[in-house]
Amino acid sequence: MRKNNSNMRQNWFKYVCIVGIVVLIIGNINNKNFFSMSLFDILTLIIMLFVSYYLVEKKSDKRIRQSKIEETLNLIKKDIEEITITYFTGDYQRKYTMLSRRISNKVIILEKYDKDFCIENEVKEFKDKFLQFDTLIGNHITNIDEIKVVMKDIENYKDMMLQKLDNIFMGIF
Repeated sequence: MRKNNSNMRQNWFKYVCIVGIVVLIIGNINNKNFFSMSLFDILTLIIMLFVSYYLVEKKSDKRIRQSKIEETLNLIKKDIEEITITYFTGDYQRKYTMLSRRISNKVIILEKYDKDFCIENEVKEFKDKFLQFDTLIGNHITNIDEIKVVMKDIENYKDMMLQKLDNIFMGIF
């Protein structure tokens, strides 16, 4: 849906530009000075168009990367918040293993872009807290009674990881 809206806006903008140029040409068809430009004026115009296009695209690429990182952070946050005492029922070992892998994969994605946004330390701190969290649960995952005992520690790690995610989020903007 977002791509369709973006394409529609781009097409709409192109049509408006074309119509505007045609109106300018028709309005100045009898004005001989309108069509006469020196080589210097033409080169200046072309250079300015390329420079402005490059700068706009560069900013657009950065916004797209920020958006993807924000989406990744929100997915990690959702996964972390999912882990409560009620999470450890039924086939919780398999569920937790899948969740842990999913978060690990998202952290790898964050590590690919951390230098672009100067968030290396925040990502490393989050990764360290997540590894400690994962180790804590991994040490007790075979016994639900042990999980209940260490649930307070699990909640503390969750809070610390969510804080680290907030720090990463603040770092990308």
